[in-house]
Amino acid sequence: MIFNGLYICISLPLIVTVIGFVLLSLNPRKNTTIRILMALAVAGSMYFFGESQYNYKYSNIHVAYWTLQMVVFVAPLTMAFINCFLYRLYYEKAQPWYHYLWFVLPIILCTASILLQILIGSDELIQYQWRYDELHHFPDEYRTQPLFHAYHFITLLLYKLTLAFYAIWEFTFVLSILKRTGFSFHDYKNFLFRKGTLPPIHILTICICILMTTVAIKVAFGRYYLLDHEWVNAIIAIFEAVILWHIILSSSCIEYSECSLRQFLGLEPKDDLSRIEAEEQAAKEKEAAEIEATSRVGEPTYIELSEITRHQIAAKLHELMDEEKIFLQSGLKVEDVARQTGTNRYYLSRYINDTYRINFNDYLNQQRIEFSKTYMLQHSDMMLEEIAEACGFISAQAFGRKFKEIVGVPPRTWMTQNTLNGRN
Repeated sequence: MIFNGLYICISLPLIVTVIGFVLLSLNPRKNTTIRILMALAVAGSMYFFGESQYNYKYSNIHVAYWTLQMVVFVAPLTMAFINCFLYRLYYEKAQPWYHYLWFVLPIILCTASILLQILIGSDELIQYQWRYDELHHFPDEYRTQPLFHAYHFITLLLYKLTLAFYAIWEFTFVLSILKRTGFSFHDYKNFLFRKGTLPPIHILTICICILMTTVAIKVAFGRYYLLDHEWVNAIIAIFEAVILWHIILSSSCIEYSECSLRQFLGLEPKDDLSRIEAEEQAAKEKEAAEIEATSRVGEPTYIELSEITRHQIAAKLHELMDEEKIFLQSGLKVEDVARQTGTNRYYLSRYINDTYRINFNDYLNQQRIEFSKTYMLQHSDMMLEEIAEACGFISAQAFGRKFKEIVGVPPRTWMTQNTLNGRN
């Protein structure tokens, strides 16, 4: 085999996919979404390996045949993984019946193809493949043999129909979900020109659609066109490698609600989710311990406070939150609010916990999120970073994460849904 520039070019998608799998393997936060993506990376690596060998001009007939079998087996499974991944990504829940359903047809297709290969024999199939490649159509000498007709039907016609069916579902799903989750080309343009942030989930799905389009173009033009026009083969492979690299970058940001272009490219650090979660948990535990301590060390509990003191805290807290809106200050601490209410942090934490059944930080974030709903509808033309800053959050990522945690959907999705409801 001649390892020239053409071979390196058409092998780039394989190389990038393997790199992506290695990077995913190093991710310490291996949740279900990441695990499905890792399985997809393995299937994608096998697919691009087989495709690179099959579309290489100097591959011999044996290599072309066996790599064709790999592509036929893996391609429908890869599409099934993509569909499961997108469903999990957007709905954030796993439904086994739904996931398994996508694998039924590929498994049947692969099983039937393997049985036919056993019945026909690999040597005979290699000769058939050589004649088919030479003639570009079904060879006449095999027309009287039903096994070859069945093999041709399964590995070509049914294979392409399966991929077409999966691809149609994928594009339909992505377009409908992007519309429902607040995607707009204006936001995408701001993201590209470093003027705003964008959910990594949007970037990822757009890249997957572009990648599937390039695969569809190759299938439509056929292997022979790519073999006869080496430069087209090389350009498509390079383009696929670039898109795959964008998918890897999106995967590294997949757990974040928003990211800027510099964060997406790894030029700027993202929020450390593990550290943030650890700090939030530590703050909750500390506040719970302080509330419990007011009962243990002899300090008066909230119940023992006089009605006058209770109403004073409530009235002052109402004034600070509803009128002065001090929750819009970034980095506000319980000590700051306690000082302005004329009490201490222990009593204030106890009051909030007993009244709202949440800790101070959750109470503060709820105030910010409720304010952000009105603010977003009034300033729908503003970027998410600006909205986050105006509502007291340190970043768009922190705002998006808390908004989804409290409301149940990302801020862009909520804004799109409520804007549409308002119009209707």
